[in-house]
Order: sequence, then structure tokens, then C-alpha cells
Amino acid sequence: MGNLVAVIVDGAIKCVTECNSLHPRPKTCYNKGICRLFSGSGPLCQCQHVDSTWYLGNDCSYPIVRTAFYIGLSVTFACLLVSVGALTAYLMISKRKQTLNKDIKNKQVNQWMAEDFEWSRANSATGTYNAGEFVNIRT
Repeated sequence: MGNLVAVIVDGAIKCVTECNSLHPRPKTCYNKGICRLFSGSGPLCQCQHVDSTWYLGNDCSYPIVRTAFYIGLSVTFACLLVSVGALTAYLMISKRKQTLNKDIKNKQVNQWMAEDFEWSRANSATGTYNAGEFVNIRT
């Protein structure tokens, strides 16, 4: 059972539990929680509005309103889905542009390779090219 303590109240001795505010170390319950004494576990806070609120602490502290929690979770999930969708679309468009640019470059290179290039040569009457002192005879 709870920690019973004898306290003098109005000249009389009275036994109080941790749920009583006269106890030297009373159990504090927050958010309108009510302290209850249970035989197996001692003093516990019984929280209010448990159908719509979760409490993280065993003293009814840190309330989480379920509706707000679900809305926040839904908005976060929706933002995550939109971000993943936008990133996927961006990557697909970027990859398509890369492939298109690569195809254009390959087409240009293939076109250049298919063309017949003729290297121009100077036509001289003697068939020779003069490179200073050296004479190169064309064959």
C-alpha cells in the first residue's frame, strides 16, 4: 500500500497517504488528474479525457491531443509523399533530357563521320610544295 504518514491536523493525529496534500511528499497530478491509491501499485494519477488525449508521464503530464497528433502525422506524411513524387518527377525529366542530349550528340557525331571529308591540297603547276629550303615533291 502507499506510504502512510502520521500528520497533526487541528491538534489531532491523522494518517495521510501520498495522495493527500498534507503528506510531506505528496503525489502531484497535472492537467486535472486525480490521485488514487491502489492496493497493488500504490498512488497513481488517473488522467482526465483519456478518450481524446494521451499522456506521456505517469502523473498526467505531457498531454498529446489525439486529433492534433493525427493531423500532424497526416500532414507530415502528405509532405513526404509530395516531396518523393516531385523528386522522382525531377529525376525522370532530368534523365530524359540527358538521354535526349546524348542522342543528339551521337547523331551529330555519326553525321560527321558519315560525311566525306576532302582535305584541300594546294595545286601547283610543278606539283611541289616549298617549305623554305626543303622541297617536297608531290607524288
